[in-house]
Amino acid sequence: MFLSLMRSVQGVVRVEMTGLKPERFLNLCSLGGIEVRDLSYGDGVYSFSMSLPEFWKIRAFARKSKVRLKVVKRAGLPFFMQKNRKRKLYFAGLAFFFVMLYAMSLFIWDISFSGNYRHTDDMLSSFLEEREVVCGVYKGRIQCEELESAIRARFPEITWVSARVSGTRLYIQIKENEVISELPQEDTSPCDLVADFSGTITSMVVRTGVPMVSVGDEVEEGQILVSGAVPVTDDSDQVIRTNLVRADADITARSSGAYRQSFPLLHSVTVDTGKVRQGFFVKAGPFTFRFLLPGDEDSIWRTASEERQFKLFSDFYLPFWWGEIRSSECISYERYYTEEELEEKGNAIHQIFLKNLQEKGVHIIENNVKILKDASLCHIEGTFVTEASVVRRRSIEVSHRAEHSASLN
Repeated sequence: MFLSLMRSVQGVVRVEMTGLKPERFLNLCSLGGIEVRDLSYGDGVYSFSMSLPEFWKIRAFARKSKVRLKVVKRAGLPFFMQKNRKRKLYFAGLAFFFVMLYAMSLFIWDISFSGNYRHTDDMLSSFLEEREVVCGVYKGRIQCEELESAIRARFPEITWVSARVSGTRLYIQIKENEVISELPQEDTSPCDLVADFSGTITSMVVRTGVPMVSVGDEVEEGQILVSGAVPVTDDSDQVIRTNLVRADADITARSSGAYRQSFPLLHSVTVDTGKVRQGFFVKAGPFTFRFLLPGDEDSIWRTASEERQFKLFSDFYLPFWWGEIRSSECISYERYYTEEELEEKGNAIHQIFLKNLQEKGVHIIENNVKILKDASLCHIEGTFVTEASVVRRRSIEVSHRAEHSASLN
Protein backbone atom coordinates (compact mmCIF):
# COMPACT_ATOMS: atom_id res chain seq x y z
CA MET A 1 0.00 0.00 0.00
CA PHE A 2 2.83 2.38 0.86
CA LEU A 3 4.57 1.60 -2.44
CA SER A 4 1.37 2.30 -4.38
CA LEU A 5 0.95 5.61 -2.55
CA MET A 6 4.52 6.66 -3.38
CA ARG A 7 3.96 5.88 -7.04
CA SER A 8 0.82 8.00 -7.06
CA VAL A 9 2.75 10.90 -5.56
CA GLN A 10 5.52 10.58 -8.19
CA GLY A 11 3.12 10.06 -11.09
CA VAL A 12 2.67 6.99 -13.32
CA VAL A 13 2.55 6.78 -17.14
CA ARG A 14 1.44 3.99 -19.48
CA VAL A 15 3.69 3.77 -22.54
CA GLU A 16 3.32 2.01 -25.90
CA MET A 17 6.57 1.11 -27.70
CA THR A 18 7.18 0.28 -31.38
CA GLY A 19 10.43 0.03 -33.37
CA LEU A 20 13.29 -2.13 -34.55
CA LYS A 21 15.00 -3.28 -31.36
CA PRO A 22 12.53 -3.37 -28.43
CA GLU A 23 14.54 -6.14 -26.74
CA ARG A 24 17.64 -3.91 -26.62
CA PHE A 25 15.57 -1.12 -25.10
CA LEU A 26 14.32 -3.41 -22.32
CA ASN A 27 17.88 -4.63 -21.66
CA LEU A 28 19.14 -1.05 -21.37
CA CYS A 29 16.35 -0.26 -18.90
CA SER A 30 17.29 -3.27 -16.82
CA LEU A 31 20.99 -2.29 -16.80
CA GLY A 32 20.09 1.28 -15.91
CA GLY A 33 17.92 0.23 -12.95
CA ILE A 34 14.71 1.42 -14.62
CA GLU A 35 11.67 -0.54 -13.41
CA VAL A 36 9.30 -1.61 -16.18
CA ARG A 37 5.96 -2.90 -14.85
CA ASP A 38 2.95 -4.65 -16.37
CA LEU A 39 4.73 -5.44 -19.65
CA SER A 40 2.48 -6.83 -22.39
CA TYR A 41 2.74 -7.44 -26.16
CA GLY A 42 0.12 -7.48 -28.88
CA ASP A 43 -0.11 -6.58 -32.61
CA GLY A 44 3.56 -5.59 -32.71
CA VAL A 45 3.21 -3.13 -29.84
CA TYR A 46 4.77 -3.39 -26.38
CA SER A 47 2.92 -1.75 -23.48
CA PHE A 48 4.35 -1.07 -20.02
CA SER A 49 4.07 1.28 -17.03
CA MET A 50 6.72 3.24 -15.16
CA SER A 51 7.04 6.23 -12.87
CA LEU A 52 7.23 9.72 -14.30
CA PRO A 53 10.81 10.46 -13.09
CA GLU A 54 12.03 7.22 -14.70
CA PHE A 55 10.23 8.09 -17.95
CA TRP A 56 12.41 11.19 -18.37
CA LYS A 57 15.53 8.99 -18.12
CA ILE A 58 14.74 6.58 -20.95
CA ARG A 59 14.93 8.96 -23.93
CA ALA A 60 18.57 8.08 -24.54
CA PHE A 61 17.69 4.38 -24.40
CA ALA A 62 14.97 4.93 -27.01
CA ARG A 63 17.38 6.64 -29.44
CA LYS A 64 19.96 3.87 -29.12
CA SER A 65 17.33 1.16 -29.64
CA LYS A 66 15.59 3.02 -32.46
CA VAL A 67 12.17 2.66 -30.86
CA ARG A 68 9.29 5.09 -30.56
CA LEU A 69 7.53 5.72 -27.27
CA LYS A 70 3.98 7.00 -26.94
CA VAL A 71 2.33 7.93 -23.65
CA VAL A 72 -1.26 6.64 -23.68
CA LYS A 73 -2.25 7.14 -20.04
CA ARG A 74 -1.24 9.44 -17.18
CA ALA A 75 -2.10 9.13 -13.48
CA GLY A 76 -0.88 10.51 -10.15
CA LEU A 77 -0.44 13.72 -8.23
CA PRO A 78 1.78 15.67 -10.73
CA PHE A 79 -0.82 15.33 -13.50
CA PHE A 80 -3.63 16.16 -11.11
CA MET A 81 -1.82 19.33 -10.00
CA GLN A 82 -1.16 20.38 -13.58
CA LYS A 83 -4.77 19.79 -14.59
CA ASN A 84 -6.14 21.81 -11.69
CA ARG A 85 -3.43 24.46 -11.46
CA LYS A 86 -5.95 27.28 -12.01
CA ARG A 87 -8.34 26.10 -9.29
CA LYS A 88 -6.88 28.10 -6.41
CA LEU A 89 -9.89 27.82 -4.14
CA TYR A 90 -9.85 24.06 -4.47
CA PHE A 91 -6.25 23.83 -3.26
CA ALA A 92 -6.90 26.42 -0.59
CA GLY A 93 -9.76 24.30 0.73
CA LEU A 94 -7.61 21.18 0.61
CA ALA A 95 -4.86 22.94 2.52
CA PHE A 96 -7.38 24.24 5.05
CA PHE A 97 -8.67 20.69 5.56
CA PHE A 98 -5.22 19.35 6.43
CA VAL A 99 -4.52 22.33 8.70
CA MET A 100 -7.78 21.70 10.58
CA LEU A 101 -6.99 18.00 10.76
CA TYR A 102 -3.63 18.79 12.31
CA ALA A 103 -5.22 21.27 14.73
CA MET A 104 -7.80 18.70 15.89
CA SER A 105 -5.04 16.14 16.42
CA LEU A 106 -3.70 18.34 19.24
CA PHE A 107 -6.75 17.63 21.44
CA ILE A 108 -8.32 14.63 23.19
CA TRP A 109 -11.62 13.53 21.65
CA ASP A 110 -12.18 10.17 23.35
CA ILE A 111 -11.49 8.79 26.85
CA SER A 112 -11.64 5.05 27.49
CA PHE A 113 -11.36 3.03 30.71
CA SER A 114 -10.46 -0.63 31.15
CA GLY A 115 -9.99 -2.92 34.14
CA ASN A 116 -12.55 -1.12 36.31
CA TYR A 117 -15.28 -3.19 37.93
CA ARG A 118 -16.02 -1.63 41.29
CA HIS A 119 -15.58 1.92 39.98
CA THR A 120 -17.88 2.71 37.06
CA ASP A 121 -16.96 4.77 34.01
CA ASP A 122 -19.26 7.54 35.27
CA MET A 123 -17.42 7.70 38.62
CA LEU A 124 -14.03 7.96 36.92
CA SER A 125 -15.31 10.44 34.32
CA SER A 126 -16.70 12.68 37.07
CA PHE A 127 -13.31 12.68 38.77
CA LEU A 128 -11.58 13.58 35.51
CA GLU A 129 -14.06 16.43 34.99
CA GLU A 130 -13.05 17.83 38.39
CA ARG A 131 -9.49 17.96 37.08
CA GLU A 132 -10.71 19.45 33.76
CA VAL A 133 -9.69 16.35 31.80
CA VAL A 134 -12.56 16.04 29.33
CA CYS A 135 -13.08 15.55 25.61
CA GLY A 136 -11.67 18.61 23.88
CA VAL A 137 -8.82 19.23 26.32
CA TYR A 138 -5.43 20.15 24.88
CA LYS A 139 -3.11 17.13 24.95
CA GLY A 140 -0.21 19.23 26.26
CA ARG A 141 -2.14 19.85 29.50
CA ILE A 142 -2.38 16.15 30.35
CA GLN A 143 0.40 14.98 32.63
CA CYS A 144 -0.05 11.22 32.71
CA GLU A 145 2.08 10.60 35.81
CA GLU A 146 0.25 13.28 37.82
CA LEU A 147 -3.09 11.91 36.64
CA GLU A 148 -2.13 8.38 37.73
CA SER A 149 -1.11 9.62 41.18
CA ALA A 150 -4.33 11.62 41.56
CA ILE A 151 -6.50 8.60 40.69
CA ARG A 152 -4.68 6.38 43.20
CA ALA A 153 -5.01 9.06 45.89
CA ARG A 154 -8.73 9.56 45.26
CA PHE A 155 -9.59 5.84 45.02
CA PRO A 156 -7.51 3.83 47.53
CA GLU A 157 -8.98 0.55 46.24
CA ILE A 158 -7.16 1.11 42.93
CA THR A 159 -3.69 -0.36 43.26
CA TRP A 160 -2.32 0.29 39.76
CA VAL A 161 -3.07 2.93 37.10
CA SER A 162 -1.69 3.49 33.63
CA ALA A 163 -2.62 6.62 31.66
CA ARG A 164 -1.36 7.20 28.14
CA VAL A 165 -2.28 9.27 25.12
CA SER A 166 -2.46 7.59 21.73
CA GLY A 167 -3.57 9.67 18.77
CA THR A 168 -6.52 11.72 20.03
CA ARG A 169 -7.51 9.12 22.63
CA LEU A 170 -6.73 8.95 26.34
CA TYR A 171 -6.37 5.37 27.60
CA ILE A 172 -6.74 4.75 31.34
CA GLN A 173 -6.10 1.21 32.55
CA ILE A 174 -6.59 0.39 36.21
CA LYS A 175 -6.34 -2.60 38.52
CA GLU A 176 -8.50 -2.77 41.61
CA ASN A 177 -7.60 -4.42 44.90
CA GLU A 178 -9.55 -7.65 45.26
CA VAL A 179 -9.34 -7.69 49.07
CA ILE A 180 -10.29 -5.10 51.67
CA SER A 181 -7.35 -2.75 52.15
CA GLU A 182 -8.17 -2.00 55.80
CA LEU A 183 -9.96 -4.20 58.30
CA PRO A 184 -12.84 -2.39 60.01
CA GLN A 185 -12.06 -1.48 63.61
CA GLU A 186 -13.81 -3.85 65.98
CA ASP A 187 -16.36 -2.27 68.32
CA THR A 188 -15.77 -3.40 71.92
CA SER A 189 -18.24 -1.14 73.70
CA PRO A 190 -20.58 -2.92 76.20
CA CYS A 191 -24.02 -3.81 74.88
CA ASP A 192 -27.03 -6.09 75.29
CA LEU A 193 -28.59 -8.30 72.66
CA VAL A 194 -32.29 -7.58 72.23
CA ALA A 195 -34.98 -9.10 70.01
CA ASP A 196 -35.30 -7.44 66.63
CA PHE A 197 -38.79 -8.88 66.18
CA SER A 198 -41.35 -10.99 68.02
CA GLY A 199 -41.14 -14.77 67.68
CA THR A 200 -40.22 -18.13 69.19
CA ILE A 201 -36.58 -18.97 69.95
CA THR A 202 -35.49 -22.01 67.90
CA SER A 203 -31.72 -22.09 68.54
CA MET A 204 -29.32 -20.28 70.83
CA VAL A 205 -25.52 -20.26 71.21
CA VAL A 206 -24.18 -17.68 73.70
CA ARG A 207 -20.50 -16.77 73.63
CA THR A 208 -20.42 -13.67 75.85
CA GLY A 209 -22.98 -12.32 78.31
CA VAL A 210 -25.80 -13.70 80.46
CA PRO A 211 -28.67 -15.45 78.62
CA MET A 212 -32.09 -14.15 79.67
CA VAL A 213 -34.22 -16.54 77.56
CA SER A 214 -34.12 -20.18 76.46
CA VAL A 215 -34.99 -22.19 73.36
CA GLY A 216 -38.77 -22.37 72.98
CA ASP A 217 -39.48 -19.06 74.75
CA GLU A 218 -41.73 -16.48 73.19
CA VAL A 219 -40.02 -13.10 72.94
CA GLU A 220 -41.25 -9.64 72.10
CA GLU A 221 -39.53 -6.99 70.02
CA GLY A 222 -37.03 -5.09 72.17
CA GLN A 223 -36.84 -7.78 74.88
CA ILE A 224 -33.36 -8.48 76.26
CA LEU A 225 -32.09 -11.87 75.06
CA VAL A 226 -28.50 -11.74 76.34
CA SER A 227 -27.43 -9.24 78.95
CA GLY A 228 -24.08 -7.51 78.77
CA ALA A 229 -24.07 -7.04 82.58
CA VAL A 230 -22.20 -10.04 84.00
CA PRO A 231 -22.33 -10.35 87.83
CA VAL A 232 -19.21 -11.38 89.73
CA THR A 233 -19.88 -13.29 92.99
CA ASP A 234 -17.78 -14.38 95.93
CA ASP A 235 -17.64 -17.81 97.58
CA SER A 236 -20.98 -17.18 99.28
CA ASP A 237 -22.67 -16.33 95.98
CA GLN A 238 -22.92 -12.65 96.89
CA VAL A 239 -22.57 -10.20 94.02
CA ILE A 240 -19.54 -8.06 94.63
CA ARG A 241 -19.51 -6.22 91.29
CA THR A 242 -20.94 -6.24 87.79
CA ASN A 243 -18.75 -6.36 84.68
CA LEU A 244 -20.10 -4.76 81.54
CA VAL A 245 -19.20 -6.72 78.41
CA ARG A 246 -20.18 -6.76 74.78
CA ALA A 247 -22.76 -9.53 74.53
CA ASP A 248 -22.28 -11.96 71.65
CA ALA A 249 -24.51 -14.84 70.58
CA ASP A 250 -26.15 -16.61 67.65
CA ILE A 251 -29.91 -16.74 68.23
CA THR A 252 -32.58 -17.59 65.69
CA ALA A 253 -36.32 -17.26 66.07
CA ARG A 254 -39.34 -18.36 64.12
CA SER A 255 -42.00 -15.79 63.33
CA SER A 256 -45.02 -15.37 61.12
CA GLY A 257 -46.22 -12.31 59.30
CA ALA A 258 -48.48 -10.99 56.62
CA TYR A 259 -48.51 -8.18 54.12
CA ARG A 260 -51.02 -6.60 51.77
CA GLN A 261 -50.45 -4.74 48.52
CA SER A 262 -52.97 -3.31 46.07
CA PHE A 263 -52.92 -2.04 42.52
CA PRO A 264 -55.65 -0.75 40.17
CA LEU A 265 -57.44 -3.18 37.87
CA LEU A 266 -57.44 -0.58 35.11
CA HIS A 267 -54.03 0.07 33.62
CA SER A 268 -52.51 1.87 30.63
CA VAL A 269 -51.20 -0.11 27.65
CA THR A 270 -48.93 1.25 24.90
CA VAL A 271 -48.61 -0.58 21.57
CA ASP A 272 -46.93 0.23 18.26
CA THR A 273 -49.09 1.02 15.25
CA GLY A 274 -46.45 -0.07 12.72
CA LYS A 275 -45.74 3.41 11.39
CA VAL A 276 -42.05 4.27 11.43
CA ARG A 277 -40.15 7.49 10.74
CA GLN A 278 -36.45 7.36 9.96
CA GLY A 279 -33.82 10.06 9.87
CA PHE A 280 -30.27 10.89 10.81
CA PHE A 281 -28.28 13.37 12.84
CA VAL A 282 -24.82 14.89 12.56
CA LYS A 283 -23.00 16.46 15.49
CA ALA A 284 -19.86 18.58 15.34
CA GLY A 285 -18.69 19.58 18.79
CA PRO A 286 -21.61 21.36 20.51
CA PHE A 287 -23.60 21.77 17.29
CA THR A 288 -26.14 19.18 16.15
CA PHE A 289 -28.08 18.90 12.92
CA ARG A 290 -31.05 16.56 13.09
CA PHE A 291 -33.28 15.43 10.24
CA LEU A 292 -36.39 13.31 10.80
CA LEU A 293 -39.32 12.82 8.47
CA PRO A 294 -42.39 14.70 9.72
CA GLY A 295 -45.20 12.86 11.44
CA ASP A 296 -48.60 13.44 12.99
CA GLU A 297 -48.15 15.86 15.88
CA ASP A 298 -51.14 14.39 17.75
CA SER A 299 -49.55 10.92 17.83
CA ILE A 300 -47.17 9.50 20.40
CA TRP A 301 -43.72 8.66 19.02
CA ARG A 302 -40.97 6.61 20.64
CA THR A 303 -37.59 7.65 19.31
CA ALA A 304 -34.29 5.80 19.51
CA SER A 305 -30.93 6.72 18.03
CA GLU A 306 -27.51 5.11 17.70
CA GLU A 307 -24.46 7.34 17.86
CA ARG A 308 -21.07 6.69 16.24
CA GLN A 309 -17.92 8.78 16.46
CA PHE A 310 -15.86 9.50 13.37
CA LYS A 311 -12.28 8.26 13.39
CA LEU A 312 -9.56 8.05 10.74
CA PHE A 313 -7.54 5.29 12.39
CA SER A 314 -7.97 3.10 15.46
CA ASP A 315 -6.80 5.85 17.85
CA PHE A 316 -7.41 9.00 15.78
CA TYR A 317 -10.85 10.15 16.91
CA LEU A 318 -12.36 13.43 15.73
CA PRO A 319 -15.10 15.63 17.30
CA PHE A 320 -17.72 14.50 14.80
CA TRP A 321 -20.60 12.12 15.46
CA TRP A 322 -23.36 10.76 13.31
CA GLY A 323 -26.11 8.23 13.66
CA GLU A 324 -29.51 6.99 12.61
CA ILE A 325 -32.82 8.00 14.16
CA ARG A 326 -35.79 5.66 14.28
CA SER A 327 -39.15 6.81 15.57
CA SER A 328 -42.12 4.46 15.99
CA GLU A 329 -45.70 5.61 16.35
CA CYS A 330 -47.60 4.14 19.28
CA ILE A 331 -51.00 4.53 20.85
CA SER A 332 -51.94 4.35 24.51
CA TYR A 333 -55.23 3.17 25.95
CA GLU A 334 -56.60 1.81 29.21
CA ARG A 335 -57.98 -1.68 29.79
CA TYR A 336 -58.62 -4.11 32.63
CA TYR A 337 -56.26 -6.92 33.53
CA THR A 338 -57.38 -10.37 32.50
CA GLU A 339 -57.62 -13.16 35.10
CA GLU A 340 -54.37 -14.68 33.85
CA GLU A 341 -52.60 -11.31 34.01
CA LEU A 342 -53.87 -10.67 37.54
CA GLU A 343 -52.56 -14.03 38.73
CA GLU A 344 -49.21 -13.50 37.00
CA LYS A 345 -48.78 -9.98 38.38
CA GLY A 346 -49.86 -11.05 41.88
CA ASN A 347 -47.40 -13.94 41.96
CA ALA A 348 -44.65 -11.64 40.67
CA ILE A 349 -45.31 -9.16 43.52
CA HIS A 350 -45.27 -12.01 46.05
CA GLN A 351 -41.99 -13.40 44.68
CA ILE A 352 -40.36 -9.97 44.84
CA PHE A 353 -41.43 -9.66 48.48
CA LEU A 354 -39.97 -13.08 49.32
CA LYS A 355 -36.76 -12.32 47.43
CA ASN A 356 -36.26 -9.16 49.50
CA LEU A 357 -36.61 -11.24 52.66
CA GLN A 358 -34.07 -13.81 51.43
CA GLU A 359 -31.57 -11.07 50.57
CA LYS A 360 -31.71 -10.06 54.25
CA GLY A 361 -30.70 -13.60 55.28
CA VAL A 362 -34.21 -14.74 56.24
CA HIS A 363 -35.01 -18.45 55.79
CA ILE A 364 -38.58 -18.88 54.52
CA ILE A 365 -40.29 -21.97 55.89
CA GLU A 366 -43.81 -21.44 54.59
CA ASN A 367 -45.53 -18.87 52.40
CA ASN A 368 -49.00 -18.41 50.89
CA VAL A 369 -50.61 -15.80 48.71
CA LYS A 370 -54.19 -14.82 47.91
CA ILE A 371 -55.30 -12.62 45.06
CA LEU A 372 -58.56 -10.77 45.70
CA LYS A 373 -60.28 -8.01 43.79
CA ASP A 374 -63.10 -5.56 44.19
CA ALA A 375 -64.66 -3.07 41.81
CA SER A 376 -61.47 -1.10 41.13
CA LEU A 377 -58.51 -2.68 42.95
CA CYS A 378 -56.68 -5.98 43.08
CA HIS A 379 -55.34 -6.96 46.53
CA ILE A 380 -52.36 -9.24 47.15
CA GLU A 381 -52.52 -10.80 50.61
CA GLY A 382 -49.48 -12.85 51.56
CA THR A 383 -48.64 -14.84 54.68
CA PHE A 384 -45.29 -16.35 55.58
CA VAL A 385 -43.40 -18.19 58.30
CA THR A 386 -39.71 -17.41 58.56
CA GLU A 387 -36.67 -18.29 60.65
CA ALA A 388 -33.89 -15.75 60.99
CA SER A 389 -31.38 -14.20 63.33
CA VAL A 390 -33.32 -12.26 65.92
CA VAL A 391 -30.50 -10.40 67.67
CA ARG A 392 -29.94 -6.67 67.60
CA ARG A 393 -27.29 -4.86 69.63
CA ARG A 394 -28.26 -2.10 72.03
CA SER A 395 -25.87 -0.09 74.17
CA ILE A 396 -26.06 -0.35 77.97
CA GLU A 397 -27.21 2.96 79.43
CA VAL A 398 -26.90 4.17 83.03
CA SER A 399 -30.54 3.44 83.84
CA HIS A 400 -30.22 -0.04 82.35
CA ARG A 401 -27.16 -0.65 84.56
CA ALA A 402 -29.15 0.31 87.63
CA GLU A 403 -31.98 -2.01 86.53
CA HIS A 404 -29.55 -4.92 86.18
CA SER A 405 -27.97 -4.21 89.57
CA ALA A 406 -31.34 -4.07 91.32
CA SER A 407 -32.56 -7.31 89.77
CA LEU A 408 -29.37 -9.15 90.68
CA ASN A 409 -29.40 -7.92 94.29
